[in-house]
Amino acid sequence: MKQRDLIHSPRWRWKRQNILRRDGYIDQYILQKEGRTVEADLVHHILPKEKFPQYELADWNLISVSRRTHMTILHNPISGELTIEGRRLMIETAFKNNIPMQERVLVIGMPGVGKTRYVRDHMGKDALVYDLDAIAGALRLQGPTGEAHDGARRMTNALFKAFALRALEFAPRVFLIRTSSSVQEVSDIQPDRIVLIEGKPNEKRIRELKNFYPENAERRIREVLEFAKQNNIEVEIISPPSTHQAQNVGP
Repeated sequence: MKQRDLIHSPRWRWKRQNILRRDGYIDQYILQKEGRTVEADLVHHILPKEKFPQYELADWNLISVSRRTHMTILHNPISGELTIEGRRLMIETAFKNNIPMQERVLVIGMPGVGKTRYVRDHMGKDALVYDLDAIAGALRLQGPTGEAHDGARRMTNALFKAFALRALEFAPRVFLIRTSSSVQEVSDIQPDRIVLIEGKPNEKRIRELKNFYPENAERRIREVLEFAKQNNIEVEIISPPSTHQAQNVGP
């Protein structure tokens, strides 16, 4: 069935009514998250029907929600794309129902703006993470800063691409954390999504890093965002990191 025809079909009207009755006409997202009872008048496809048409009528993929939940919490009201919370619900539901959901996420941003914290908040149970700072520190059994760690950081950079290309063989989701990437590197590793964490850089952290030039990193970040736009790579800009409110700017 064509996607544009689904919402007008008798089959969907029947399914929608059954799901609303199943859920007692209560917003299940608010009920599970906050314990509050809010009236539901819509049925949300957790795995989007445009990308997963085979599950468009599966009961486990449908949840009763209010219009506010649907249009501001689970979907971006401007672009219509899933928000971070909508994506989190999608991935959790996919894992629960043994649906493969592979994703390679590149997380970039200046030193000290909260890249690692963002990944910790969003990685879930089964993800693998390549944090250049953490791995460089582990190679020397101490923190990844200062001149003495230059060799460890260069070694960690050398392993980055190999990890990025192989990691999805071992985990459904992979997060790659680094300050900035070159356009060539992004082209090579082919991320499904790029997350830019904005915020004020940590000046002390910058001074500790050998051969780090903020202006070069900022330039590479701008180039990567432009490359992503031209190549339909989804980009999220998180600002400020403490609230993790996303601006979805692509694809």
